[in-house]
Amino acid sequence: MEEVEKGWLLGPLSNSEVPDWQPVSRRFGLIQKKGKLRLIDDYTESGVNACVTSVEAPVLHTVDVAGATLVMWFNACKVANISPELVVRTFDLKSACRQVGLSKSGRNYACSRVFDPSAGRVKCAEAAYCSLVRCAACTHFCACQGRFGGWAQLDVS
Repeated sequence: MEEVEKGWLLGPLSNSEVPDWQPVSRRFGLIQKKGKLRLIDDYTESGVNACVTSVEAPVLHTVDVAGATLVMWFNACKVANISPELVVRTFDLKSACRQVGLSKSGRNYACSRVFDPSAGRVKCAEAAYCSLVRCAACTHFCACQGRFGGWAQLDVS
């Protein structure tokens, strides 16, 4: 189980490790272009999605916005007669859906049925990170990106 090895899932869990009150979501796969399998945790089925609301949608910045910000920065530095030197950091979004960790209490609501190849049957596993398959979760992830540095962070120290 690749997700367990990467630390994205905790498990597989035995039946005795999953309390009766804990919602368990269905997991299924979608085959994407080029035959890649994308695993989907259906948090709608277990009612978890119904517990998340959002009244706004974040706007993700494009390269145009980043370029305009840099132009403003360089112009402001020229006017203020200070060095425009920047230290820039980017984030790898290849595993973007696994960049927001879940607390123990959050993991109680992120349990899915997964196939355990070593046992040859379906067991449960808890997600250790937020899954962005859910639209509401995606909105909150994007909001976190905006609050905590966005897609690129400029450090002028």
